[in-house]
Amino acid sequence: MRFLYVLPAAAGGIKNHVLAMINYFSRKHTITVFSPGNEEIEAAVMKTGGSFYALPPGASYLLGSAALRRAIRNQSFDLLHLHGYKAGLVGRLLSLSRDIPTVITIHNYPGFPQLKGAAGSLYFFYEQRFAARVDKYIFVSKALKDYFCALSKADDDKTAVIYNGIDIKLYDRADCVPELKQMGFPLVGTASRLAPRKGIDDFIEALPFFFREYPGGAALIAGDGPLKSQLRKKAVSLGLADRVHFLGYCRNLPGFLKSLDLFVHPSRSEGLGIIVLEVLASRVPVVATATGGIPEIITPGVNGLLVPVRRPADLAKSMARLVSSPLTPVMVEEGYKTVREKFKLEDMLYKTEEIYREVLERKGAS
Repeated sequence: MRFLYVLPAAAGGIKNHVLAMINYFSRKHTITVFSPGNEEIEAAVMKTGGSFYALPPGASYLLGSAALRRAIRNQSFDLLHLHGYKAGLVGRLLSLSRDIPTVITIHNYPGFPQLKGAAGSLYFFYEQRFAARVDKYIFVSKALKDYFCALSKADDDKTAVIYNGIDIKLYDRADCVPELKQMGFPLVGTASRLAPRKGIDDFIEALPFFFREYPGGAALIAGDGPLKSQLRKKAVSLGLADRVHFLGYCRNLPGFLKSLDLFVHPSRSEGLGIIVLEVLASRVPVVATATGGIPEIITPGVNGLLVPVRRPADLAKSMARLVSSPLTPVMVEEGYKTVREKFKLEDMLYKTEEIYREVLERKGAS
């Protein structure tokens, strides 16, 4: 069969999610991907004998793609899988003339802050209008499903929650990076795109409180993004220039995580939080914010700690607690158990395959 995937400029969790799907489903099917340029995804799909079409970036990248319109109109795709709000809405507009079984995966909340006012009303108005063009919505967390369904009025029998999964061995068997390990103790860190919704400024603001208790500590920030310069200035203004190290894009995430004594995830908006799964699989203690799907991963005091968003002082207290608590090793093992039982990569792929089979059988395409 021929599957068409349409996705935004994928990075982080969405990129890894799509790469896993390409590698798995290309064993039996031919995959075509439309996306703003992503070298890893392009290389992966081309290696399988599929096709990759680079869309122009920007807000109208889908509507402006004559190639995508022609592909949907002229090629015989058996299944259309759209990733994200923009691809989900516009992909359906472009496929109105074809009755293709359609699946949409919602990975995150729609923008940050979450769509409100006229923009949100307009989006969900069109979402309701085109809901009939969707055979199945997949959400990466229950929190995301509840949020979306309350506003879109999507039929419950058209929805499913499939948690993201990770390759546990990749993180469990990784070695630490000696150069990082020598930077200080305790070594605390975070990894994400340096964008407003990730809350890295809250992490930096928590560090002076934390370093008062642990003067030998150091902090590592892995990732890049539009706030990098601003965050550097904040660290300098707080007197942390020699304690906070910006590492840029991380090419060895498993090694980075294994080098840490504590991971902090201060996000303000999160569909699920794949990085939290990767940390737990690395057997590293984690403090995270109680937003989106993260409470579906972390049970406070059992496999990690949760704090409210935008609360640097509370973040610092929880960081210090995890570093010093004799119960932390127990929480670390519980965290590893959580990932092994609920968030395996193969489970995500098998459940997605079941959704594909369901919608194809319903349309008589299998």
